[in-house]
Amino acid sequence: MVESTEIPAGYEPNGNEKILIAKYLESNTVIIDPGFSKSVTLLQTEAEVRSSTISDVEYDFQLCLNRGEYYIGNAVINFFLDSEPAEGTLFVNLVAMAISSLVINDNKCTEASFYQNHKIPLDMKNLSLHAWNTVQVRYFSKYNTNCTGLHTFTDLKDQN
Repeated sequence: MVESTEIPAGYEPNGNEKILIAKYLESNTVIIDPGFSKSVTLLQTEAEVRSSTISDVEYDFQLCLNRGEYYIGNAVINFFLDSEPAEGTLFVNLVAMAISSLVINDNKCTEASFYQNHKIPLDMKNLSLHAWNTVQVRYFSKYNTNCTGLHTFTDLKDQN
């Protein structure tokens, strides 16, 4: 059975979700996002800080889109760190119920503080300034079935 790190107060997976997390993440260290059920929005100021700090971002996603309510994925994100960010201002956004195998530049990150409220913090102790950096993560999540604000091609055509 998977041993989770201590989960701060907040979201708690149900029994079935815990079984699926253990099955699909296959890790002794799983980090549950206590803010998974919250709606967290990237602020324009946060995006501007990130844009002024990093460049040449590359994403490599692998998804296993299972039947049912849940999916699993692997992400590899490469970026060039142009300037040193102020502490706590640089992070990766990820909406996932749980993560495992989080590696930032060959540093394995297993503490619960490495994933909260849809954010993976990128601190200078794990980054290389004026160099390429890599974040790798395996994750488990529910499909987003909230279609509020999405438009079909027909909806958009009718507006013209």
